[in-house]
Amino acid sequence: MIGRIALLFVMVGMVSVLAGPGESVGTNTSIDDQIVSAVVSQSTNEIYGGEIEGLIRNASLHRTEVIQSLLRIFNDPQSTHYVKCCAAKYFGEIRAFEAADSLAAQISMRNPGADPGTSRGDFLGFYPMADALEKIGTPAIPAVIRNLAEIDDQQVWGLSWQVLATVDGGDTEVMKVQLQKALDAQPDATRKARLQLRIKSLTDPDPKFKPTIRL
Repeated sequence: MIGRIALLFVMVGMVSVLAGPGESVGTNTSIDDQIVSAVVSQSTNEIYGGEIEGLIRNASLHRTEVIQSLLRIFNDPQSTHYVKCCAAKYFGEIRAFEAADSLAAQISMRNPGADPGTSRGDFLGFYPMADALEKIGTPAIPAVIRNLAEIDDQQVWGLSWQVLATVDGGDTEVMKVQLQKALDAQPDATRKARLQLRIKSLTDPDPKFKPTIRL
């Protein structure tokens, strides 16, 4: 419960930071709308009072502040699983590459709000961390490959593999190149062996080499 309340405060704060200087939340134009207005004004050759560069810089700063606030909640051991899943959903929507390592570290966390009796979860899906990593895309690849090298757990392996395959568009040759690069740079013998197994799974038909995901 504490975690959910904290997340709500952050989401309210998110609206606050998106408001421009001196604006009240819910009644005035957000900084995003100000940027749109500024760009439109410039395209119609009208003089716009604000500085577009400053507005964009502020929007970037606000985004960073929101991500850092949510990361503190996400990485807090006292936050509930559902709160973490809500934060992960938002990370994915805004392509928060800054959260990739944290998401990958908890990739196997299942959404507790998902109905185990159906083939679908709620709006968060079954595995929000994996879904968020897929949306983050290429910047998430190092984090999921690190999972493949460091962790033997089948669930972690399966979900990390799924993310890698999705980001790479299912291109096994691209996946092989990325895994081989990680293998070549890996000094640890145990982790090397895991990566070799992952590369083998790209071409070996034996089911024991294939990752699995349990719903």
